[in-house]
Amino acid sequence: MLLYILYIIMSPIVSLLLYIVALFNYKIRSNHCSFFSQILAIKQTLQSGVANNKKILLFHAASAGEYEQLKPILRLVDKNKYFIVQSFTSPTIYNIELDKSDLFDLACYHPYDFLWRSWLFLKIINPEKYIITRHDVWPGHITIASFLKIKTYYINANIHKNSFWFKTYFRRLTQYVLNQFSIIFVPSNAIKKNLLLIGISSSNIKVCDDTRFEQILYRSIHNIPQIRLPKYFLDSDTIIFGSIDNYDEEIIFPAIAKLFPNGSKSLKNVSKSLIIVPHENDSNTIARVAQELEKYSFTHILSSDIKDASSMHQNVILVNQIGVLAELYKYSNVAYVGGGFKRGIHSILEPAIYNCCLLCGPNIEMLDEAKILLNNQCLNIIADSKSLYQFLSNQNIASPNTSNLFVNINSSQMILSEILC
Repeated sequence: MLLYILYIIMSPIVSLLLYIVALFNYKIRSNHCSFFSQILAIKQTLQSGVANNKKILLFHAASAGEYEQLKPILRLVDKNKYFIVQSFTSPTIYNIELDKSDLFDLACYHPYDFLWRSWLFLKIINPEKYIITRHDVWPGHITIASFLKIKTYYINANIHKNSFWFKTYFRRLTQYVLNQFSIIFVPSNAIKKNLLLIGISSSNIKVCDDTRFEQILYRSIHNIPQIRLPKYFLDSDTIIFGSIDNYDEEIIFPAIAKLFPNGSKSLKNVSKSLIIVPHENDSNTIARVAQELEKYSFTHILSSDIKDASSMHQNVILVNQIGVLAELYKYSNVAYVGGGFKRGIHSILEPAIYNCCLLCGPNIEMLDEAKILLNNQCLNIIADSKSLYQFLSNQNIASPNTSNLFVNINSSQMILSEILC
């Protein structure tokens, strides 16, 4: 708690420093520097009467992944009764969804956690309910919402034992912040137990399935492919490396270099293809991964350059687009999910819905579904480059029936009913 009080005292200085950092960082510049002009635009929009006396709901998603988790709930909201304001932190997803989505009425950036910005933001929007998903919980926002008598809800809460909120030295701050939520929706009894250990009131906690599964299932059924791959990707064995970071790269590239010593020629000889999807798709990351592929003689094509799949000859695709990974898993036999050598693996459900053979690094603490898969012998933990090579060398890799391990119980309907009651 003392650390946060010091942060509040120092926050004017931190805010000014962000203006300097913004000169070199597009994400901070897009959000932090546009705050006051955006607030004015929001005020003018709401005063114009577009809400038509509807109750305002504020949904917040920091990133593209968190927005995916909100979509099943947003689809259920009665737009005749409610005016939906959708806030984002990431400019990437904000720019993509701003003008094309029919799931919300107004999109905006969510301010950084400075009390005066939180107060101005929430005071002008004046939502009846404020809904946050997954990770982006900030003390200032929740404190101001409570002060303004705005009910707050935390869905898909993933307070695992490696979480910032679970740390002993933040325990009092965690208790203060999380006990201000009207309801915290958690995806498992294990997460509920963690909250109880922290000291969160059991009356504020409800257990229901993570809405990510509903959205992943929905996308697998309804989505029109954004990338059309050539027929040989369907006919060959395809290995996909999804959401990989630089830690994963240190494991992956030595393994595939040894497995396919002549690069793309070796791939063609054994009828295999590779799809590489970095977690970050900025130009520097894409250039670094491309250089590694070239180093080991893998010729590749960028996903954004695929115009006519019938004329494409490369059997390695480097994905430099956002929002396409989930659909690409359906092309793969083997899926390596990144993040397991750093903070924790990314979405393992996306390839699981397609019954891929699943691989990842050892850090799976933050995802209960990863533990379920591991306990059912449907997830293979990779310790290092050698173990990845040994696994991929196996000529008899079987695809497990992983999609049946997760049952959709329409958690979105349950969550929305609780929020709107």
